Amino acid sequence: MLAATQADLERLAAEVRRRTKKPLSAVQVGFEGGQVINRHKMAKHFQLQIANGVFSFNRDEAAIRQEEELDGIYVIRTSEPAADLGAADCVRTYKSLSLVERAFRCLKASTCWCDRSGTASSRVCVPTSFVHAGLLRRRHMRKA
Repeated sequence: MLAATQADLERLAAEVRRRTKKPLSAVQVGFEGGQVINRHKMAKHFQLQIANGVFSFNRDEAAIRQEEELDGIYVIRTSEPAADLGAADCVRTYKSLSLVERAFRCLKASTCWCDRSGTASSRVCVPTSFVHAGLLRRRHMRKA
């Protein structure tokens, strides 16, 4: 993504340099630069310099290095004290959310319908998901 964005930015810089008879305004250059930088969501990795008829960019090496260091690391925050919910329990609980989401999708697909406001759907799906989550919790406690 970084290389693709850099290649697109280099193309834009060449186009801006090439336009000497009728140079692009700063607004036009900024618009084009914004489209390029947002195509791959890489804005935080580049610093753009924009003016009338002028466009240049630099890679933000510090931001790139920081992103590389955090790549693949997720932070899970909780309001529970560490004594009540340890790190392993917190991760286990977070991962079990996918089970609840899957159950909700299954329940919704098989039991829910919607009127214009969606109230009929929520009156059935929300209580059903709470019941399902409670059953999963009981089953998990029996195993422990």
